[in-house]
Amino acid sequence: MIALIEAFDTRAPGLVLELGSGISSLFFAARCSSLMKRGITPPRIVSVEHSLEWLHIAEKRLRSHELDRYVHFVNAPIVPLESAEGSVMCYAPAPIFEAIQGRNVDLLLIDGPPGFNLTDPGRAGTLYAVEALLNDGCLVVVDDTHRCGERLAIREWKQTFGKRIRRMRGWLTLDTQVEFEWHGVPGR
Repeated sequence: MIALIEAFDTRAPGLVLELGSGISSLFFAARCSSLMKRGITPPRIVSVEHSLEWLHIAEKRLRSHELDRYVHFVNAPIVPLESAEGSVMCYAPAPIFEAIQGRNVDLLLIDGPPGFNLTDPGRAGTLYAVEALLNDGCLVVVDDTHRCGERLAIREWKQTFGKRIRRMRGWLTLDTQVEFEWHGVPGR
């Protein structure tokens, strides 16, 4: 969460894409509320969730704190996508692209889909699904990197995307989050 606080406060992102809603949705909404109270236009927050049940829980949580206006929730089912390693399961890109409305992402949090066991889709497909939306210099934060599946996904991304992934932190430690900067032209 520290990486998110630093990125949100120092980078002043225009668009935040959150893959997997939850506590971070509440955090982003609270930060946006704080910015509004200081007369600063907050970033657009788009939170993607494959489970309608969980999406409604996250919306209700924000509504209970009167923060629901700061996060746009998107339901995107899990579908197969092609990656460098073959077919992977991930969020359907179309609902995400529609919600982004032609803008590019400055801060990406990858906290879904779930990858607790081998039957879950995991996060390997996430970067393939949204790479065309990422601004040059976009900060990517991957949560739950203490789990094997997330570490394998990062290893695959490093091999596939090479120098487009820079300034990686947390990779060589047992941190629960890894962050890196994405470099590349949006839309390619």
